[in-house]
Parts: sequence; C-alpha cells; structure tokens
Amino acid sequence: MYSIRISHETHEIIHEFILWYRKTFLELFDDTGIEDEELIREVYIKSSKEFKNQIYRHLSSTLQTDVILWNSPKEDDVFMITIPINNFRLFVYYTEDNDSKTRFIEDIEFFKK
Repeated sequence: MYSIRISHETHEIIHEFILWYRKTFLELFDDTGIEDEELIREVYIKSSKEFKNQIYRHLSSTLQTDVILWNSPKEDDVFMITIPINNFRLFVYYTEDNDSKTRFIEDIEFFKK
C-alpha cells in the first residue's frame, strides 16, 4: 500500500473548487422568497463540506492501492488517472516513488460530466 502526499497547490485547487461549488448553489437560493431558503442554503453548505471529504477519500482510496488500473503515463514520470465523483471527473496528476512506496499528487483538474 502506498502513502499519499498532496501538494499545497493541489489542496488550494480543491479548496477553490469547493468554494465555487458552494457559491454556485448558494446563488440559486439567494433571496428567492422561498420560506425555507435559509435551511436549503445550510444543506448546500453541509453538502459542499461532505463533497470535499469525498474528494479526499476517493484520492486516498484510489492512489493508495499497489496497482492503479487505467492510469496514463505523461511526461517526466507523471501519471494521470481519472476519478469520477458525483457529476464530476477529477483528472489527477501524480508521481510515484516505488522505493518509498509514496505517491505525490502534483495537480488536479475538475470537469463536469
């Protein structure tokens, strides 16, 4: 089993994505006149936090395995794998050190399915 390291930049990309995700849904229920508007907004905030946790769980569970199927070699010993989560596909770029059994997530991109 491999250990996973995530770059600071990747953490920032995930954080910015979650902020965008939350903002998108909160704007839908901004001053709509719906009686339970605030409750709906609270549910979306909670949902965005859970989505962030899901992202990290999927990254760990996928990249900790000894063998990763369907990864694509890229330049300079960087690999790419696609991870589907909810309505999004995550393109995860990582390097690996087989001697120390460590994978380092270098970058991540989010695409809507």
